[in-house]
Amino acid sequence: MSPLAASRAPATEACVWMTAGLLSYKLCDRDFDCEHCPLDCALRGGVTKTPPFARLTVESEPEVDLFPDDRLYTLGHTWLEPSRDGSAMRFGLDRFATSLIGRPRRLRWRSSPRLLVQRATVCELELDEGVIRIGTPIVARPEHRNPRLQEDPGAIVDAPYGSGWIIELAPLGRDNLEELISPREALEQARLDLKCLRRRIAHHLLADTAPGPEILANGAASLADLRLMLGPAVYLDLVRELIR
Repeated sequence: MSPLAASRAPATEACVWMTAGLLSYKLCDRDFDCEHCPLDCALRGGVTKTPPFARLTVESEPEVDLFPDDRLYTLGHTWLEPSRDGSAMRFGLDRFATSLIGRPRRLRWRSSPRLLVQRATVCELELDEGVIRIGTPIVARPEHRNPRLQEDPGAIVDAPYGSGWIIELAPLGRDNLEELISPREALEQARLDLKCLRRRIAHHLLADTAPGPEILANGAASLADLRLMLGPAVYLDLVRELIR
């Protein structure tokens, strides 16, 4: 190329996410039209339709409806709320978890032994993508299941800190409660997991297994649904890594 031609050549552009260090290399085929880029949408969080999930990116004080301070939380995005006398604890999914799973079709109870060991499956949620198991974070005796969930499993998502609780447990000792975290720590964990999730989404979108043009060309409506972008199996695997 002549010096004159070189001086007229446009400067080489780079994907903003590569510049930011999130991606090692991204070859753009959209003329850097980030507004309509599915990768940019995924990394910025525009692919979710659940407001509480999106609000986790905001650096602000914990909001009461995200992580109420009247209970303790786990790294696997569940919560435990002590009863007034401390003899039992209600157990459920936190707002971050429910933002990921969507409304379950059905809840299937596992047969409860007299003693639940840590990580033992309490129930399974049947989602559009498949089944996800919910395990208890502590060693405890199962007390009372939430009868409402048999008729309305969607209450787990609609009211995760209220009528959507899953089961009441009687903890055995205090040792297995040491792993529980505060609302502030739960918020920070959700932010970390959100960043991790977006990186995983980006890697899948850049992989050969990413959805074809017939899905991505549908515009914003399709981009709002991670299940369409990633496929049900991949999406469910990502969710299972976070809810445990």
